Amino acid sequence: MSRHPVRRRLAAAAGAAVVLLLATAGPASAHATLETTSPIEGAVLANAPAEATATFDEAVGVSPDSLRVFAPDGQRVDDGNTVRAANPDEIETRLRSGLAHGTYTVAWHVISADSHPVEGAYTFSIGAPSGTTVNAATLATKASTFTGLLYGAVRWLGYLGYSLLLGGAMFLATGWPGGARERSAGRLLAAGWVGSMAAALGTILCQGVYAGGLPLGRALDPGVLSATLDARFGQAVLARMLLLALIAPLLALSVGRLEGASRRTRARFAGCAAGFGLLGAATWAGADHSSTGSQVPLAFSADLLHLGAMGIWLGGLAMLGLVVLRGRTDEPEVAERALAAVRTFSTVAACCVATLVATGVYQAWRNIGTWTALTGTDYGRLVLYKAGGLIVLIGLGWMARLWIAQTVTASARPGVAAVAAAGVTVGAKAGEKAGDRTGDSGPGRPPWRPGRL
Repeated sequence: MSRHPVRRRLAAAAGAAVVLLLATAGPASAHATLETTSPIEGAVLANAPAEATATFDEAVGVSPDSLRVFAPDGQRVDDGNTVRAANPDEIETRLRSGLAHGTYTVAWHVISADSHPVEGAYTFSIGAPSGTTVNAATLATKASTFTGLLYGAVRWLGYLGYSLLLGGAMFLATGWPGGARERSAGRLLAAGWVGSMAAALGTILCQGVYAGGLPLGRALDPGVLSATLDARFGQAVLARMLLLALIAPLLALSVGRLEGASRRTRARFAGCAAGFGLLGAATWAGADHSSTGSQVPLAFSADLLHLGAMGIWLGGLAMLGLVVLRGRTDEPEVAERALAAVRTFSTVAACCVATLVATGVYQAWRNIGTWTALTGTDYGRLVLYKAGGLIVLIGLGWMARLWIAQTVTASARPGVAAVAAAGVTVGAKAGEKAGDRTGDSGPGRPPWRPGRL
């Protein structure tokens, strides 16, 4: 059979897949959406209600102030204790008795299934509509700038720690098993574990006050912590901490045996590391945007691959630049091992970049939803900016790859060029991922985080 019919069939299959995706996709729901309220928005009631309720399109996280009800004079008339109703998508709060006639304002603030806060307000009236002194400043629930920055920092630290652990372990198993005896390699893996655990703990402490717009001093408040841990986001972070506790002894026992292990044993170690890496990625994807909206199975899988590729690439670059190439590369034997590690990782890095691009494009497309949103929304424009930045990064990475290959081949001292190139790439990609995953952690709270292009 000639190759041309095969190519045509592959092209037809790929085209059909693209058409199917375009036909079935719609704008992903970035956050929880308010569906119904009681009293109904704009209703004029003859008698005062006993409670106010709000129903969303998904289960939401609540805090005591998730529903606040204001009288026409601006005074709160709820009991200050919002609770989840029997339906996990519904929340409610009791109202004081003897409410006077006039227009009442209900402000709501909840945590979406993707862990991000959303808020809004509506009104109802008793007897007849009236004026109100409630303004936007009264209704807003917003974390302080410092809390937003701290929350972003701990989440960034989590991704960095994940990358050092996964990418470092994969690098040792696939490209540099002799590095298992290097103290600096062990310290890098240990730093990844400690950073990951510290970030998980910090995220649990910061999530409640950030999402609830509360003072940072209330981070240890039992009610705030309970609201975080009861939500899917908090449970995912706890699962990550348990996974890290399991990994620590396994890693300590197995890494030191890599140098003298057979190729099959190293392959098994790499497979186990990849498996744990996917489990770790699932603790983010399971409580993030990929777990809501349309095409959840495909989006969840794409998120796992995206995070895994990020971790293998960044962690491998860190191991290459901070450990391998900082050795005595003037010694021929050491230089040869460094050259072999560079060549092996070059192939791995190319696969990671391809995976990052493919999954990032899909996720951005899924969440933009329409062509007009690409230029007509802040998120769409941000995706365009990030796409341009990604093109620049790929170009720099290709130039760095050529630079490393030429320098290592021509010289017995590959360290200077390779460390410089690796350092530039690590810094650029780490900054990009930090922006992706924590871009909506600041006090301004953009409506959606970047699509991780």
